[in-house]
Amino acid sequence: MSDFFEDALKTIRVTLLIVLIAMISIFAVILSLQAMFGPSDEQRAMGRVPAVVSSADGCTVYRFYDNSSWHYFTKCGGTVTTTKNYTENCGKGCTRSRTENMTTEGNQP
Repeated sequence: MSDFFEDALKTIRVTLLIVLIAMISIFAVILSLQAMFGPSDEQRAMGRVPAVVSSADGCTVYRFYDNSSWHYFTKCGGTVTTTKNYTENCGKGCTRSRTENMTTEGNQP
């Protein structure tokens, strides 16, 4: 009877080893596909260039991507308003969302 259990344990170990090798292989394929088909350096650089989100009543909203977050700003005539949303730590286990707005008056013709 002990030969049966030894054979069963050996079969289970071999099966687990095969499953582990298969999972590692799938993970490697996923990583290589991400590297091949993920955003290129050019696409990442394009995200850093401000792009128009929308326009209304003479004001335009722009956004750009920097340091893993989107930054938005608006421009109305010669006035530019920049908004930054972020999370700050306020103690152990405590975070809060914050928003900063900055308005800059430009040269009016």
